Amino acid sequence: MKPRLYVNAGAMKAGTTWLLQLLKTNKNVMTTPVKEIDYFSHLHTDYKLLHFKMRKERIQRIISSIGEGVSNKEMADLFRWFSYYLRSDIDDMWYKNLFQDSDNIRYVADLSNTYCHLPRSGWEHIKRLDSETRITFIMRDPVQRTLSHLKFDMMFSGLTSRMESVSDNEVLRFATSKAAYDRSDYAKTISEITRVFPNQQFRYYYFEEIMRDKEQFCNDLSEFLGIKLTYYEGLSQSVNEGPQKKFSKNLIAKVREAYAPIYRDLETFLGPLPSSWDY
Repeated sequence: MKPRLYVNAGAMKAGTTWLLQLLKTNKNVMTTPVKEIDYFSHLHTDYKLLHFKMRKERIQRIISSIGEGVSNKEMADLFRWFSYYLRSDIDDMWYKNLFQDSDNIRYVADLSNTYCHLPRSGWEHIKRLDSETRITFIMRDPVQRTLSHLKFDMMFSGLTSRMESVSDNEVLRFATSKAAYDRSDYAKTISEITRVFPNQQFRYYYFEEIMRDKEQFCNDLSEFLGIKLTYYEGLSQSVNEGPQKKFSKNLIAKVREAYAPIYRDLETFLGPLPSSWDY
C-alpha cells in the first residue's frame, strides 16, 4: 500500500514541534530526522534552505544531540537517511527517497513551516505527487506568534543576552518586516491551499485551542487522518520555547495596529476568530 503524504504548513511558532512529537508516537506515520524538509518552498519560493551547507549544518545539529541510548541499528538507519538527504540533485526523486523506508505505513509526514509561503504552483506540485495529500495549518495569534518568532530567532542566533535590552523600535521593525508579516498572513496561505485542494483534504486549527484541549485536538486529527493518535501528559511541556521577555502594552498595541489587515482579512475569510486573540 502506498502511503499518503501528510503536510503541515505551519505556522512557525505554532506548535509544529509538539505536533511532531505526537506523530512520532504512532507507527502508522513516518517522520524524518529533519523535521522541516522545505522541499517545495525551496523550488517555489525565495526560501532556499536546501543548499548543501545548510543541509550539512542540520545534520551536524542532529548528530550533536544523539544520546548514548541509541542502538547500532538506529544509528545505521539514521546515517543511511543522511546519505539520501545530502544527495546533490534536489528533485522529486530526492524527495521520495527521504521516505523510501515507508512500507506498510499510512502517512509520510512533512512539517515544513515555510510551506505557508507556497504559491499556487507549490500546492499544485504537491498534488501531482499525491492527489490525496492531507494538509493541516495551525494558526496562532499573529502578534504573539511574531513576538515568539523574534525571541526564538535571537536565541538561535546566540543573542539571548540581548533580549532584555532590545528596543521597542527594533521589535516593531522585525514585526513589520515582510518575512515576519507574511508568516502571519494566514488568509493568504489558506486561500492558496484551498484553490488547489478540496476542503475534505484540508483542516485548519488554532494554536490556543489546541493547547487548551490537546486531547480533543488529537481526536480531531485522528478522525481527519483516519488513524488513532494518542495524547499523553508528557506532550504537555513547551517545546522550542524562546527566552522569556515581557513586552510593553504600548508595543503590543503598535504591532496589533500594524497587523490589523491580517486580522480583518482572516475574520472575513473564516468568521469570528478566537477571543483570546484580543484583536
